[in-house]
Amino acid sequence: MRDLCCLVLLLLWAPSGYAQSNSYLFVWAGDDAKKSNDFLAVLDADPKSPHYGQAVASVAVPGPGGTPHHTEAEMPEDGFLLANAFESGRTMLFDLREPLHPSLAASFGDLDGYMHPHTYVRLPNGHVLAGEAGGTSSCVSSA
Repeated sequence: MRDLCCLVLLLLWAPSGYAQSNSYLFVWAGDDAKKSNDFLAVLDADPKSPHYGQAVASVAVPGPGGTPHHTEAEMPEDGFLLANAFESGRTMLFDLREPLHPSLAASFGDLDGYMHPHTYVRLPNGHVLAGEAGGTSSCVSSA
């Protein structure tokens, strides 16, 4: 399995539009050998919890591994997190509103000639700015 230290993009739970009583760390990871699916793991990040530091849930991404790369830099207020699987050129949209029951809400590849979304930034109007691997940018509506 992928050495989590080399790939892991960690996001601490941040205050958002939905209430949570615990803190979680979301880990977007995969298997270097491409024998297992990419996955998003949920770690208990509450130092007062008896399960602190342990994986408490996960969701696998179906299909071939895509080398998990970037996610959004901050946890979106709506609880839906965009994540990039770089080699496959696919973007995953995870529903993390219930961290103990994460799910893959959607995934997509190229959009209108743009490919390999790389970095995501949410704009105040609800759109998402996605930087493409080729250096161009596009604006796509958030889910």
